[in-house]
Formats: sequence, C-alpha cells, structure tokens
Amino acid sequence: NADVIADYTESSNVFYKIGAESATQTCSVVIGDNVTNIPAYLFYCAFDMDGLTTNGITSVVIGDSVTKIGAYAFSCNEKITSITWGDSIVVIGNNAFTFCSIGGDLTLPTSVVTIGDAAFGGTPITSVVIGNNVVSIGASAFALCSLITNISIGTGVTSIGDGAFANCVAVETLNYNANVTTDFATDSNVFTALGLQSATGTCNVVIGDNVTNIPACLFYHDIDSDDLYGTNGITSIVIGSGVETIGAQAFYGCNNVERVDLGSGVKTVGANAFICYNLNKVYITDLAAWCNIEFMSEDDDEFSCS
Repeated sequence: NADVIADYTESSNVFYKIGAESATQTCSVVIGDNVTNIPAYLFYCAFDMDGLTTNGITSVVIGDSVTKIGAYAFSCNEKITSITWGDSIVVIGNNAFTFCSIGGDLTLPTSVVTIGDAAFGGTPITSVVIGNNVVSIGASAFALCSLITNISIGTGVTSIGDGAFANCVAVETLNYNANVTTDFATDSNVFTALGLQSATGTCNVVIGDNVTNIPACLFYHDIDSDDLYGTNGITSIVIGSGVETIGAQAFYGCNNVERVDLGSGVKTVGANAFICYNLNKVYITDLAAWCNIEFMSEDDDEFSCS
C-alpha cells in the first residue's frame, strides 16, 4: 500500500525473486486502493544465468486510485497471466508489461490516455480493444503479439508510434478508427506483417466512418524482389465514408489485398497508394464522387491491380 513516487532502476531489485519458490506456485500482488503511482522497475524481473525468470508473480490486482504504471514496472515477469485493472489508470509506461504472459482479451480501462513504447510487446494476448479516450500508442506497443486475432483502435488516438503493431501475424480483423494526421515513413513499419499467418487465411482492415485521413505509408510494406506476394496478410480493405484523404503509399506493397471498398467521401488519393498486385476488385458507391477524386500520381499509378 506504499505510495512511492520516486522511480527505481534496472538494478534496484526491490522484489528480486519474490514468490520464486512459492509452495503453491502462485504469487499474487495486490496494489492497494490508496496507491496512486507504481514506480518504474518496481517489480522488474531479471533473468538468471540460464535465461529463466527469477520472479514467481502470477497475478496482479491494481487498485482504483492508481493513475500511472511506471516504465518496466512488471516487465519480463513471464509468469504473470492475470491483470485486474483499476479504473483510474491514465498512463501505462514504456515496457510496463513486456513479455509477461497476459493472455486472452485485453480491454483497458476507459481512463487510459497513454500506452507507452513496447508496453505490451511480446505478450500472448488474443485481442485488444483500445478505447476512445486513448490519445497515444507508443512505438512497438503491441509488437510481436503473435496471437492477436482482433485489434480495435478507438477514435481518440492521434499518435501511433513506429512498429506499434509490427508482427501481429495472426490478426484477422483490424478496426481502425484513429485520427492520426501525421504521415509515416516507409520504414515506420506500423503494421508490418499484419495477418500474415492468420488462421483463416484472411485479414480484413476496416477504416471507420469517423476517420478523415489515412496517413501516408500507414500500411506500407516493402516489396521484396524475392517474394513479391508475401509481404503481409491483408486481404480486404473497407474505407469508411468519412475518409477524404488517402496518403501516398498508404497501402503500398499489400500484395495479398484482393478487394477494396472505397468510401464515397474520398477526395484525394496519394501517389502509389494502392500498389497491390493481387487487387482485382475496387467497389465504389458513388460514381460522381469517384469521378471527382484527385489522383496525385502523374503516371496514374495510384492503383496497381492484377
């Protein structure tokens, strides 16, 4: 129940080997309702010489007064399988739960505003709902979450870091409702390898009606000359009626895409936006709107289709 404000460091070892030899093979950590801050590295788990985890924590209950979970607070506690979230958490720090064994559906409290870099990287979660109050998703926040099948990104998100969902290879559905206006670079890899190993063989991307801009290079994948069709697993794209601008190279190299449903609100399509070599169907709902779209490529190569 201590309300410590000062952060710790990687070498602090405050709870080194806690519960490692528990007779029941369980160790529950309960953060009291009076606590407002979980300091950085408080329960950080080091590894022994054999590369095995040194802590035995299996579950965490976070009290309703906690507003911040510090960087690396529970990082690498690979025996943690259960988190009970308090309803006042605003900030989840960098690497806070990296490589913990949190599985199943991850629904964060509606109070969360910031998800730090690599906060849930490498965890075995199977779905994630990022609420409408979240503003920022850090770099690699959910990278290497190889069991996620469904991702939902809320309307409040205005910032997504590089590689935020990189190598989420099992994704079958992505509901993207973020309102990010800043363009990405070709090496941002925000959704690299998305759905590449989907159990159904499909990966559907749905851009919500509230979205007005799809940033440049958001779903960009480099076309590997040795494997022209293997860059990711996205098979269909639905673009909502509110989207006005599709940035340059937004879906470049998504070579498993076969169908795009284009919303009636699109006004501008950036250069090389849909270089998708298996694309064979583009559905429009308004012919007049289609005729008024400004295509930005001088050589008319916004769409490259089979």
